[in-house]
Amino acid sequence: MNIKRHLPIAGIVAFSLCSTTSIYHLLASHALNPSPVLWLPAVLVELVTAWAVYQIVEQARQVTKSNISKQDKRFYSGILGAFGAVALPMLGTSVWANAVEFQSIILGALFPIASVACAVGAALPDATQKYSQAKANERQSNAKEREERAKERQAKAKESQEQANREQARRQMLANLGKSAPVYELYRADPGLTQADAAQKLSLSRQAVGYHLDKLEAAGAIRRNGEGVEIVQGGES
Repeated sequence: MNIKRHLPIAGIVAFSLCSTTSIYHLLASHALNPSPVLWLPAVLVELVTAWAVYQIVEQARQVTKSNISKQDKRFYSGILGAFGAVALPMLGTSVWANAVEFQSIILGALFPIASVACAVGAALPDATQKYSQAKANERQSNAKEREERAKERQAKAKESQEQANREQARRQMLANLGKSAPVYELYRADPGLTQADAAQKLSLSRQAVGYHLDKLEAAGAIRRNGEGVEIVQGGES
């Protein structure tokens, strides 16, 4: 059993019972027909006060989150103010009842404030745990995003390197092809060209184009098919 965790709850019960008794006596002294039923509103005042204080701590945790938008911060601040508006008159009633009971404003404030302090103490561990978990989740999410960005950069760098390697291989192949390189480049840009069209564009004879195509095919740079020429090496730029 976690004694430290149960001590604030025990304090709430003990101090609230004192205030509940004071509120009951105050109501009974002003009632025309005192009745045990008056214990119900007396208990209700203390329960609502403790619940409202707990919620104030929880909403304060929400407001202090660093990753929420300004709109959400205003929303949680509004809820925080609403719970404060509920808690204050209830707390004031407890202070008034205890002050009448003990004939001292100091003693009147002691029990309600002690009960509120215990309610805050009971709420803080849970709120702190949630806040720490939210921070841990935020850090984990940020780390995952950084990892994904790093992988994306690595993929782009790898793609750029592969592109550079392909371009270097193409240039090396063109250097090895020598005089046949212009024919290769022309068909690489438009594989469907006829020999006559290629000859006209390069100011060569059809026989010269055919010679270079034979040389390129023998080198494995192209492959002829029924529709034209297929580039098989260095075809990617």
